[in-house]
Amino acid sequence: MLEEKFARPSWDEYFMGITKAVAVRATCDRGRSGCCIVRDKRILVTGYVGSPSGCVHCDEVGHEMHTVRHSDGHESQHCIRTAHAEQNAICEAALLGVSLQGATLYCRMTPCYTCAKMIINCGIKRVVCENDYQAGERSKEIFMEAGVELDILNQEIVEYDNQPVVESLDKIGSRDKNKILAVVGMPGSGKSEVTKYIESKGYKKVYFGQVTFDELGRRGLETNETNEKFVREDLRKQYGMAAFAILNIPKIKVYYSGGSNVVIESLYSWQEYLKIKEEFGDSFKVIAVQASPQIRYGRVAGRVEYQNNVERLFTLDEVASRDKAQIENLATAGPIAMADFTILNNGSKEELHGKVDEVLEKIQQI
Repeated sequence: MLEEKFARPSWDEYFMGITKAVAVRATCDRGRSGCCIVRDKRILVTGYVGSPSGCVHCDEVGHEMHTVRHSDGHESQHCIRTAHAEQNAICEAALLGVSLQGATLYCRMTPCYTCAKMIINCGIKRVVCENDYQAGERSKEIFMEAGVELDILNQEIVEYDNQPVVESLDKIGSRDKNKILAVVGMPGSGKSEVTKYIESKGYKKVYFGQVTFDELGRRGLETNETNEKFVREDLRKQYGMAAFAILNIPKIKVYYSGGSNVVIESLYSWQEYLKIKEEFGDSFKVIAVQASPQIRYGRVAGRVEYQNNVERLFTLDEVASRDKAQIENLATAGPIAMADFTILNNGSKEELHGKVDEVLEKIQQI
């Protein structure tokens, strides 16, 4: 009879096994969890659930239960004596001076919201969980927004007593009432002023162009027009002409599904328009701001603009060149032509604000 061949564990299985071994040191029986942080298949630090150094543990004196009253009136209970395994591992790295940039974190279940924020801020790029967590949906949202890869090995959901399941953000909020607006127009039309005014009304702004500056930072490139153009073109090679819509959709979803109205700044291309329309349907509306070329050029030529703290001064020829490039290369005319509302901005700022108020009132009645 043939002997069964030994099945060597994968790297994920291997490090998850180490995570379980670390967990046996945990000191709170509500969740004996461990954590192992790895880079290049080498262990950097480990951590487990436990009280701060020198303090008493739950196993010694019992739990320190804390009651939380939620916005809908119900209550839940949590033990607050200990720090989570992920938190202790990250603190260990800080204590030892170990960088976690680009590392992978292994843990028992989807990290809580606080742990997730710490994981993002210390530069960890991948999280591997053995199981899902009943209150982990918010963590999943911000991992997606921040570009942290999340792998859950088993679909079993870990639940704690006296702690309600937190619904996914996709299931809460008044989605039928919330709106996602994109303000479009040619340079100098006044779209930035309209976006700023709408933002002052409580809308959450998502600036599509921020993706470029974030990517410059990740690549260690200086912020200048040459590098920005290179990054924009490279992102469009990777994701297509809808790149900036695709990369900003997670952030839009966080605001929108959380109950907020959203205003998009710098949606340019027809493909971006189609992608956002496909994702959000009738909740997505476009406002086009228009003015004659003579008025627009007069507004922009000689005007100082600041983008990511970089000062720019445009000449009349550069403004005309931007017009041509946007129409020919980005199909900017598509979203403008398909706009749900059009505002003619040939007058004063006060007149413009009044027209925006009228449009916003109509949108909220839809």
